[in-house]
Amino acid sequence: MSANPLTATVTAAATRRIVRRVLETGAIRTLCQPIASLTTGDILGYEALTRPEAPAPLDNPQEFLAAASSCNLLEQVDHSWRISAVARLGPLLSSEQALFLNCTPTALTSGQLSPALFQALVRRHGLQPERVVLEITEERAIEDFDHMRRVVSGF
Repeated sequence: MSANPLTATVTAAATRRIVRRVLETGAIRTLCQPIASLTTGDILGYEALTRPEAPAPLDNPQEFLAAASSCNLLEQVDHSWRISAVARLGPLLSSEQALFLNCTPTALTSGQLSPALFQALVRRHGLQPERVVLEITEERAIEDFDHMRRVVSGF
């Protein structure tokens, strides 16, 4: 039995509306996962974990990000989640703790996340740029490693 094209169109439109609403209203929660030293038990920093406030199944971050990708909104969502995490968690961290943030490869290679703008953002929220770790996500393959190395070296 094949899917009804009208149903698929309506579902795609509804999904796009939900993704846009979350993006436009900032309907997200930023949680944090402690990163501890196995040797001392000291908290070295926190990984930001963002959760969309959306109806199931889009309340699951992986489902939401897949939906954002299908709507060509993944980079905008990725960027807004990163800004929100820095704004919410930056002021709470001690000067010795690091903040770990997810980042899509495309955000780096497209120029959407420039070193200068990112450093200004983290400083504005009480963080030193060297205390922020960008974790490159695996949703999309890195196609040009030489270009990625040049981009990452700016951070």
